[in-house]
Order: sequence, then C-alpha cells, then structure tokens
Amino acid sequence: MFEGRSTCWLLQNYCTTKESKVTVIDTFAGGVEHQKMDLKGLRGVFERNIGSIKSPAEVEICQGDSLDELAGLVSVGRQNPGYDFISVDASHQAPDVLADCVLGFGLLRKGGIMAMDDYLWSAERPGFDDPLNSPKIAIDAFTTIYRRKLRILPNLPLYQLYLQKL
Repeated sequence: MFEGRSTCWLLQNYCTTKESKVTVIDTFAGGVEHQKMDLKGLRGVFERNIGSIKSPAEVEICQGDSLDELAGLVSVGRQNPGYDFISVDASHQAPDVLADCVLGFGLLRKGGIMAMDDYLWSAERPGFDDPLNSPKIAIDAFTTIYRRKLRILPNLPLYQLYLQKL
C-alpha cells in the first residue's frame, strides 16, 4: 500500500539503466480513505523501499498534490519528448482522477502507455456507492472524450485500465 512497491517493480523490471528516469508524485499523506491511519514517516518508508533496489535509474520525488505537481511538469515539459509510461494511482475521487488523467496524458509521448489503477474500486459497499468516490466514472469520461487519441489495451484485468496514446 503506497510505500513505493510499484516504483520498486518499475526499477527492477523496466528502468534498469542510468538513462532511465522515474518521476514520482505523492503527498505522502494518503487520501480521504486513509484519514484514520497514522502515515507519519511514509516518505521515509517509500525512500527506503526504492533505495533497497539499487537501481542506476534516476528517481525524482515530487512531494505535493498531483494537480499542482502535474501542472508544473506540463509547464516545464514543453521541451521534453514525453514520458513512456504514466501510472495514475493517487486520489480515488473522480474529479481528482479526471484531472490526473488529462494532465498525465499531456505528458505522455505518442506510443506511450498510461495505466489507471483502481478502475473498479469504490469507497462504499455495492449498491450504496457514490460514483464520485470512485475512479471509474472519471476514467470512463476521460477515455470517452479522448477516444480518438488513444487505444485501450485489450484483454487485461479491469482492476487497472491500460491505454496507449496514438
């Protein structure tokens, strides 16, 4: 759970050269569903976990709200050819997820892959769920609006939705 395990996996399996770069955006404060948890020291746990991999890749950690951090990357990234892979896995609130998808897609290079996590996740039990407390409605809106600019990758589990930028 948000301790850098996805980043560790990327460092072990894909970002294995010194030319590789991983940019991580996190508040290290959790979301609304984590309010009752003690998350002090979470960044330290994250840094220890990714440091244990001993990858030659550069890891840039941007601590802050994803909307602010992504907007900053978009503003300085105009010279950057784009990211090869972007994972949207922050807030589970639909407005936040939609903003992360739109800004992240702007940073993705043509042919790049975007993974959107927790597609079917809900804060509430089935039948009592508020669609605004779930990533699904935002991901569906994003993929509908951008459908001519992306291809959804088929035959993958629906807990995550993967797409390729055309």
